[in-house]
Amino acid sequence: MNDDWRNDGELIQTCVICKDQFSGYGHNAMPAAEGRCCTSCNDVVVIPTRIRKFLVTKPRNQPEKKEEG
Repeated sequence: MNDDWRNDGELIQTCVICKDQFSGYGHNAMPAAEGRCCTSCNDVVVIPTRIRKFLVTKPRNQPEKKEEG
């Protein structure tokens, strides 16, 4: 991860998705990529990827298991 500090003490990082620089800590890019991403990529790439992954892996209309006992 490429990061640097500006003279005013603010952290500057490079987005792992679009490769643009952003200030601050950014966002966790998983599951779209490994590392930190900018807010734009978080909104356009990461969050939709998480939603799709959730919808694909979520069991649908499965009957509840009854407890024996």
